[in-house]
Amino acid sequence: MTIASVEATIHKPASWHTERGKGVGSSDAGKIMAGEWFALWKHKTGREEPKDLSDVIPVIIGSWTENLNGWIYQRRCGVTLIAGRRVQHPDFEFMSAETDFEEEETGPPPDIVECKHVSHFIKPETVVSRYYYQCQHQMSCSGANRVYLSVIFGTTAWERFEIERDNEAIGLLEARCGEFWAHVIHDTPPPDMPAEPVEIALDDMKVEDMTGSNAWANNAVGWLETNEAFMEHKAHEKELKGLIEADVKHAHGHGLQVSRAKNGALRIKEMKNDA
Repeated sequence: MTIASVEATIHKPASWHTERGKGVGSSDAGKIMAGEWFALWKHKTGREEPKDLSDVIPVIIGSWTENLNGWIYQRRCGVTLIAGRRVQHPDFEFMSAETDFEEEETGPPPDIVECKHVSHFIKPETVVSRYYYQCQHQMSCSGANRVYLSVIFGTTAWERFEIERDNEAIGLLEARCGEFWAHVIHDTPPPDMPAEPVEIALDDMKVEDMTGSNAWANNAVGWLETNEAFMEHKAHEKELKGLIEADVKHAHGHGLQVSRAKNGALRIKEMKNDA
């Protein structure tokens, strides 16, 4: 083991950073779903250089222990891992992912193994919640049905967590990533976005059948009846905002008006007839 080999592991080449700036990667997806749009937008548009993490101890340890993590995974699970790869989303050019490892015996497409090294004091459900959308992004791009989180806790424990493909979560994720990337393409500052938190419970919580609840039945029917209209509404809203050029602060027509706030956010309102 040499200092040069450590340097090669920690410091990424300029080409690696350039590729990351061309689209939405898996770690970006986690930030987008956490509502951290503006800071990420500044990085993607070149207004702010990415933070230098080469001297951050947790990042250094996580990078250096990735292969060790994979070795432990193989030993504990009795499988063979193959090197990860870069995968491009089949439908969205702005989405791609880099996998750490993949299980050789599974697929196609193979199951993904994502390696993490975290503090000994972090709760397992916190780890799974934190990386949930990152894993869903990888499945969205690769078509995989599951990602295994291979987690080293401090220096004393290792655990594997299975995250299955959630098509509903992936649909929401793809929509959010598309909305964010539109701000990058049009060079318009994104508005403050709400976080989409994920609360993962790994204990023995109960499963409840709500078939006998009238309140549940009424709201379930209402949700199903209005969901399609809501999704269509959001699609039209996205298209309308995409038609507004970067130097336009107000647009109107056909009963609608679009105004740009000082932070660049676009707001759509119905035009009122005061007559």
